[in-house]
Amino acid sequence: MKGILFKPEMIKAIVEGRKTETRRVIKPQPCHNMVERFWQKPRYQPGETVYIKEAWALHEWILPNVLHDDLWIFLNFRDGERRRYRFSEWPEGFDKSHHVRNGRGEWQSPLFFKEIFARDFIKILNLRAERLQEISSPDIYAEGLPDIAYVATPIQWYKQVWNSINKEYPWESNPFVWVYKFERCDYGS
Repeated sequence: MKGILFKPEMIKAIVEGRKTETRRVIKPQPCHNMVERFWQKPRYQPGETVYIKEAWALHEWILPNVLHDDLWIFLNFRDGERRRYRFSEWPEGFDKSHHVRNGRGEWQSPLFFKEIFARDFIKILNLRAERLQEISSPDIYAEGLPDIAYVATPIQWYKQVWNSINKEYPWESNPFVWVYKFERCDYGS
């Protein structure tokens, strides 16, 4: 099974049901505007289930994960380790110093995150190729637009998010992208 990277706030948006689309730069970029003539194959195909790669840390605590919620600590029964995931927050007033000892608890890169540790999966429903700036307002909401007051406009929010992730292909360059529509699913769905 293939994995896919998302920023922690986008993983949270997926779990909350706000994010159902993602755009990924087509590499290499086509030489002309004829998107139909792409020879590049998209990384993910419709019908494929993909696991979400997350930054994580090991913990030594022994309290069951159900005390808070499964977004916070996940007990992996396959290897007996307890993991905390990056978008999760420590509960207010919780003394984390007792749970990060002996070098454990250091954040690990999501780049090398293995399927066996995954707790969230998405199923690719469909895909299309388009120019980045062709994104519509409904698509911006499907990209996980938060329901917050400080967002001036949806397009400004999306430009900021895009540019924070894609330094090599900023919004202004208007690259061709694969647009993946997906749904959250269970393992193996």
